[in-house]
Amino acid sequence: MTTTSSIPRSGLTMSERQALLLTGDLICVVMAVLISWGVWIWIDGALADPIGFLRSKDALTPFLLLGPLWFFLIFHLYDPHVAFHRERTMFGLALATGISLIPYLGMYFFAAPGTLPRVAILVFLFSVSALEFGWRMLAIRLFTLPMLRRPVAIIGAGRAGAMILHVLTKEVPGHFRVCGMIDDDPEKHGGKVQDIPVVGGWEQLERTIKEQGISALILAITGRIRPELFQAILDCQERGVEVIRMPALYESLLGRVPIGYLSADWLLTSFLDSVQLYDLYSPLKRLIDILAALSGLVFFVATLPLFALLIRLDSPGPILFRQERSGKGGHSVWIWKYRTMVHDAESDGEARWASPADPRVTRVGKWMRRTRMDEIPQFWNVLSGDMSLIGPRPERPELIAQLEKQIPFYRARLLIQPGLTGWSQVNFGYVRTVEDTALKLEYDLYYIRHRSLMLDFKIFLRTLGTFVRFQGS
Repeated sequence: MTTTSSIPRSGLTMSERQALLLTGDLICVVMAVLISWGVWIWIDGALADPIGFLRSKDALTPFLLLGPLWFFLIFHLYDPHVAFHRERTMFGLALATGISLIPYLGMYFFAAPGTLPRVAILVFLFSVSALEFGWRMLAIRLFTLPMLRRPVAIIGAGRAGAMILHVLTKEVPGHFRVCGMIDDDPEKHGGKVQDIPVVGGWEQLERTIKEQGISALILAITGRIRPELFQAILDCQERGVEVIRMPALYESLLGRVPIGYLSADWLLTSFLDSVQLYDLYSPLKRLIDILAALSGLVFFVATLPLFALLIRLDSPGPILFRQERSGKGGHSVWIWKYRTMVHDAESDGEARWASPADPRVTRVGKWMRRTRMDEIPQFWNVLSGDMSLIGPRPERPELIAQLEKQIPFYRARLLIQPGLTGWSQVNFGYVRTVEDTALKLEYDLYYIRHRSLMLDFKIFLRTLGTFVRFQGS
């Protein structure tokens, strides 16, 4: 390439989309507050002096709590694989509305009359739900318009290129518009991968960028890059075309690490380097673990009689049981749980995966699993240091021995302490096959690579959301 003129960027980036979503959500919440105040003023006949009426009723206080509560309930709707998926968004908003009505009904029947603006709060809940539904459906329609999707080209039409193309068109559609693929293999030129044409080799890169207005290149080559292609990519980058590595894009879109498309070099340079033995994060995380464990154990002691009664009435057997799991570095730890299965569920001693319709699970156990109440005794494991509040779930040694022979990098999840909850738990349900386990491992490795207090806080909020939505596994 000889020209050095810059290429104007088109389309919206991921951060710009999320910022617009957040702005629209804030506007919806403010509008819902104004609507609820207006209805409240009209019902109470205070149209002559609305400002004085609101001041006398201390109208701001309950809505200072309702706004953050609503954002907590829709927190998961900002994830890229959810935010622009119509069915998932509709389900998330409907669930948030249903859950928000539960504390309202409790307030309506048990709060003393006149203490809270019950009608105004009900109007707020329905108003914010309707406004959010309209805004999110509009956003999905607008953001998937071709002019707002970033035009990109994928460099590499092999296995990695086909995989990221599937992600962009099937799993997380609407963010990018794939205009073509570049590959130096002449046999692939003129062909198609999932209906996307392979336009040619490195010599076609400049023409494709100009004709299609491409603003980003996705580098999906796992092997060596020819010097000519490497120089062409550098020239594009100098002209303002963003170059995105396939693993990085996969991680940002799905919150997972593509274990099937990584080399040992990538693990050494970008994965193991992120596991720090001595940093500020580790002591802070341990302090949070201790405080959370103490609070959790107080709850455990307070609720033990109730859970013990429910478990014993439902099926004979012990209330608690302990099981050997593999902790950090593969060292054995014994974790405690409430019993949710029939006694001697594995009488033959063979480890098995649980499933959503597992016949071994009792009626009370099913409810405890959905709310994750069965894991409350593990706060003792957190306090003792065998586990952390957040991390990969501890697995049984027998299963690890099998899975590390079938799944690449499986043992890497043992680099850090296992957790009471984790990134894979809030993003994935039951595992039924080796393929499911590999997918769950991608979430675990993503957490180990990106772990931080901010990510831990996000997992904590998502875990609370899982609890109130009865979506535990």
